[in-house]
Amino acid sequence: MKNKIVIFSILGLLILTSASAIGIGINNDDNYANVLLLGENTIYVDDSNTEGPWDGTQEHPFQTIKDGVVAANPGDTVFVYNGYYCENKLTIGKTIKLIGESKENTYITGETAHSVIDIPFRSNGTTVSGFTIENTGTEWDGDGICCGVTSCEHEIYDNILKGNYRAIYMSGNSDPDKITKIHDNIFIDNYNAIHFCLELSFEIYSNKFIDSGYLMHVTTSDYGFVYHNNFLTSDFVVDSHEHTSWHKDGVGNYWGPYYDVDEDQDGIWDNPKVVYGKTKDLYPATKAYGLVSNAPEFTYIEGPTQGKQNVHLYFRVKAVDPDGDMVKFIIDWGDGEVENHNFYESDTWNEFHHKYYKGGPKTIKVKSVDCFGYESEEWATHEIRISERSRLINNPLFNLLNRLIEKIPFLQNLLNL
Repeated sequence: MKNKIVIFSILGLLILTSASAIGIGINNDDNYANVLLLGENTIYVDDSNTEGPWDGTQEHPFQTIKDGVVAANPGDTVFVYNGYYCENKLTIGKTIKLIGESKENTYITGETAHSVIDIPFRSNGTTVSGFTIENTGTEWDGDGICCGVTSCEHEIYDNILKGNYRAIYMSGNSDPDKITKIHDNIFIDNYNAIHFCLELSFEIYSNKFIDSGYLMHVTTSDYGFVYHNNFLTSDFVVDSHEHTSWHKDGVGNYWGPYYDVDEDQDGIWDNPKVVYGKTKDLYPATKAYGLVSNAPEFTYIEGPTQGKQNVHLYFRVKAVDPDGDMVKFIIDWGDGEVENHNFYESDTWNEFHHKYYKGGPKTIKVKSVDCFGYESEEWATHEIRISERSRLINNPLFNLLNRLIEKIPFLQNLLNL
């Protein structure tokens, strides 16, 4: 009898071992199937599978991304169907590919509470693609994707990252030849789009940045290239390490707010764009990469036709863009001063002021440029005559009184200056 028990025990152990080896699901409880998928397999996730069973197959996908990641082995792909996934602190501690069905319809949210995706130290070669990643927490617990780096070669591409404190945060030290690539993503309304620190090897290219507070915060990174990106409505970089290159092989970036001259009409502004400190983009593009737009059709300016010297004069300016794109204004005040103003909504009046220091007739010219770099064909113009000052202007006492009046608005109003 004892011999039979021993034999049956051995047979049972062999059956269980074989079942695990060929990938048969062994249920640990009623709600989770622990599937051992060996090799480069694909595990499926669908939030609409609310009643199960759940084994990661196309027929019975997991309901949460977390379950799919837990079931994956290194080299596997976790494919996520369109849906809305609340995955606070989704930890990916292995080399897998996390792929969404489409970035427009596959959402991962932190619901304003935590970071969304966490890739810890010693996890290398992870791919994240095809998602909208949004609504993380604030400050240091608010990363769309948080990566701790020891070797690296992560790839983050074809995502939409919006409404995050830091859309992508990476910290650590990577090998120079193991490059992390961030490309073809859209960054929208993030407090800080990308934040890197310590020594990382990276390439950031072909991304679109819209309405981010800080575009990038890059510190002590020695092997970085940033090129072929569209910085559409902001150009503010909070920090940039001196060894980070903002161009590669003659290709720079498009900086929406930047405006210069392009006398040779080669599509590159003649003067480099200063990024931060000593770092420069030597090849700033005049128009956005890969984006075709209709230029603003109409530009308007309204204001006084007469004014006095050394007094702020106020004008209203607006432009109508056929695509509804945001527009910026290049204002030539007619006295040698030209201003490049940031972006405003289309078909909306905006107020600007200017002070003239010499009298005579002035022609104010205004050109509008949409956020993709397409300019209005003609300048809008406005004529104003600035009154000549009397010879008293050369009197030192008069100049002292005039400066005093400028500093006291009450006196300006009283004297109607």
